[in-house]
Amino acid sequence: MGELVRTAGGWSLTARQEVHAELLPELDSPAERLAWHSSTEEVIGHIRLYEEDVPDLLINRSGRLVKTSLAPAGTASA
Repeated sequence: MGELVRTAGGWSLTARQEVHAELLPELDSPAERLAWHSSTEEVIGHIRLYEEDVPDLLINRSGRLVKTSLAPAGTASA
């Protein structure tokens, strides 16, 4: 499922796709291109594995994709 919408600031893409964990590296290239073309210098998306409650954030840092894992509430960071 997906939706591409033109907004006042550009475009917004919403997509949901179930992917097996071993295929996740194949999503890196499209996500990197999204970051390169994004004018948003912040969170541009997230990925959540089916078994996980908390997503990993996809962040644009000057055209580079940065993935940040979030810790569920109530857990201590190591």
